[in-house]
Amino acid sequence: MTDKILILDFGSQVTQLIARRVRENGVYCEIQPYTTSEEKIRAFAPRGIILSGGPASVTVATTPRAPTSCSRSACRCWRSATACRRCAPSSAAG
Repeated sequence: MTDKILILDFGSQVTQLIARRVRENGVYCEIQPYTTSEEKIRAFAPRGIILSGGPASVTVATTPRAPTSCSRSACRCWRSATACRRCAPSSAAG
């Protein structure tokens, strides 16, 4: 099975660069808008999800949110904005 990474784009200026770095490491990835449905995310079945957002996505209270399937999934989920940090439940961070 090939590992797949999904990048949910919340408006970051570096989303394409993140995708390129992932691909340079031999991992297939796709960029989708943050409005992507939970069904489409489940159908893609990613090994991990990168949430790529701009500075406002961590400083403004009324910003768009990732689908709830991201936080409930068994894959790793990373946020890319000011700093990378895990946002998946600790049981999924294996």
